[in-house]
Amino acid sequence: MIKLFKYNQNESDIKGLKFIPDLIEYKNSDDWIPEAYIDGVLTNIQDKHNKITQEFSENNKQVLKSLMDDLEQKNKLNVILEIGVNRSREYSSTQFILKNKSLHTKYIGIDLEQSLIDTIYNESLNNFGLATNSSNYEQIVGYLNYLNVGMVDLFIIDGWHSVDQVVKDWRFTNLLNLGGHVLMHDTNYHPGPYCVYEAIDSDYYIKQKHSTTLEHDWGVATATKIKQYIL
Repeated sequence: MIKLFKYNQNESDIKGLKFIPDLIEYKNSDDWIPEAYIDGVLTNIQDKHNKITQEFSENNKQVLKSLMDDLEQKNKLNVILEIGVNRSREYSSTQFILKNKSLHTKYIGIDLEQSLIDTIYNESLNNFGLATNSSNYEQIVGYLNYLNVGMVDLFIIDGWHSVDQVVKDWRFTNLLNLGGHVLMHDTNYHPGPYCVYEAIDSDYYIKQKHSTTLEHDWGVATATKIKQYIL
């Protein structure tokens, strides 16, 4: 069993998380940790990370496509919200989504860099984006309202990978429809996706890691909402 990071489990006030991870040996604001414990052995993660040549692997694409197909078959793939946009261009989840989504599906990307938003923004193709920090929950919800978006069907977390930030990004699951999917990238290496995945509440989600071999894949995990939050 792979276990990378040691953390305490603090009380959670975030819907859908049964606890808030609190790293013991590192900072919760750290996006990247170059070494960590694998089954109790301190391991150079940077060396393993360097062996991976494709940002969003073929396995990752298959998982994402299965989520899109599931929702499309149910006529429920109306809105996709992605945090972290097009950073590896043709190898990114963003490009894969834009090539495989239907025209009726509205894509909204959130990223700090306006230049990356510009690469995907095309109203005629139903592709939208906002350059802002994903911590700006109210601003982003306001932008969704401007686009006449109330709820989201597929939510992708692939921005800043610290525990603090991924917990903040998780708040957007308040907008996820019942039966909707969350996809988290980089669950094999980065502390935020790894620890927050562990914290997902199984009363509200069916969750699964789809790749855990460190040498082959940066890691992807999914969570399907089975019970709506009471807000």
